[in-house]
Amino acid sequence: MHNRLQTRSRLAKIGVCQEDSCLLCGCYPETREHLFFQCTYSQTCLKDIMEWLQIKVINWEKEGTWRRLARQAKGSVSRSFVWAVLAAAIYYIWMARIDAFWNMKVPHPRSILKKVMIDSKHRILEVLNRKRTCKDRRWIEDILSRINV
Repeated sequence: MHNRLQTRSRLAKIGVCQEDSCLLCGCYPETREHLFFQCTYSQTCLKDIMEWLQIKVINWEKEGTWRRLARQAKGSVSRSFVWAVLAAAIYYIWMARIDAFWNMKVPHPRSILKKVMIDSKHRILEVLNRKRTCKDRRWIEDILSRINV
């Protein structure tokens, strides 16, 4: 797979910038793998999100992390919702990285959780309006009750 994200590590390789450290944690070279899988900032964001979804994750190693997170959800409705939440998380982590680059500030991980919750609330309300099983409805209502934004 060709990496098109303009991470600092990639930009340093082509001579656009001198520094390649992660803009969110400042500890390691900013590669795609680091940014979304290994960075302590991203892991904190994901742990907050998984806690909100009441999904327990034991193994946070980079290989297959996202797949393991989605696999924890039971049923097609909850699994598709978790995938949507994870997509929102990736988006907001990248936006935090952009904010760190342009504005020299890193948003608190809880702000990422709140943004993901707001986006997810709209998505889950769409799902709730469709005909669902009682189990799916209870799961959706439980998720909605834990959105505290």
